[in-house]
Amino acid sequence: MLACSWQAVRTGRSAWVLLTTAFQWQFAVNALFHLTTWIALGDYSPGVVTAATVSLPATAYYLAWLRRHNHLGARQVALAIALGTLIAAGAIGFLFL
Repeated sequence: MLACSWQAVRTGRSAWVLLTTAFQWQFAVNALFHLTTWIALGDYSPGVVTAATVSLPATAYYLAWLRRHNHLGARQVALAIALGTLIAAGAIGFLFL
């Protein structure tokens, strides 16, 4: 995430912005996973506090900033969200191996 963000700022290339968006979306999906499992299972997860106070607000801010500055088109944002969801699914699935 850090390397992609740095490259996105340094070069301004949309490929790096797309990857940064995908990774930020992955953080949001992970946060939603923690919150959902906490609610569904009634078992506290250590990621719940970070999810609610950092990950989801940061993702909302980032997506608003991205839209305001029009760094990616709608199709690119959709691709980034799909890619981020796949990354999150892989990370979450890895937990259950």
